[in-house]
Amino acid sequence: MTIEQANNEIIKISNNPGLTSDAKKARIKVYQTYIMNTNSEIELYDAMKEYVNSVEPFIRLTNGLYQIIPCIRDNELFLRGYILESNVCKELEKRGITKYTHTDLKLTYIPDYEARHHTNLADVAIAIELYNYILKIIRMKDNQITTIAHYLAEIIDPKLIYKEISEKYIKYGQVETKRIVKTPERLMQDFQKAIIYINELQLHNGILDSATKDLTIELIKTLFNYYRDNDFKFPSVLLEQSNNEENKIS
Repeated sequence: MTIEQANNEIIKISNNPGLTSDAKKARIKVYQTYIMNTNSEIELYDAMKEYVNSVEPFIRLTNGLYQIIPCIRDNELFLRGYILESNVCKELEKRGITKYTHTDLKLTYIPDYEARHHTNLADVAIAIELYNYILKIIRMKDNQITTIAHYLAEIIDPKLIYKEISEKYIKYGQVETKRIVKTPERLMQDFQKAIIYINELQLHNGILDSATKDLTIELIKTLFNYYRDNDFKFPSVLLEQSNNEENKIS
């Protein structure tokens, strides 16, 4: 389904006199969530493509030590370690300087180290750029997932679709609240409950129709897959493109 088709469905639902206000609200929310998620996926793909197209100089400078890793967060870990294990960061640690920004490192400490040691730390400077770009991609994905959850929370019991929830318990005779992170088992249980809930909305309540039910289930799968893996990957087509470029260079 295209974004244009989803917008057309929203118009049809809005103009359908045979639907209750609850059914209209829920179905429109599903299509709005779908449109938001589709736009987020496009922006995320473009950001990952830009990253893939930017790594070649770093691969060269590390003599192939760095290769794009399919899982996004593994790239974050590699780049963070590469920066912290650099000679300039090790020297700063020996001097007791542990609080500094990446901007401080690029504009002050790296040039100073290069001047004093007559060396080139272009690899570290590029690693910082790539690291910050990976963080940007992760934030984009986190925002996408959070927005899906917020949208769906208007249709489904919020306790079923959030990874972290607040639960009340009794302590010393007082009711208190604690924040818990669901275990994989709890996630799967809630996923199954959410699917049953969605089927109920279609079959018995008439809130959703077949199309909006299927879209909602796909969105729920997106949430729970991300919760379960706590990671996401570069599209394989981008990795293949990167490998082809490396083969041309070598």
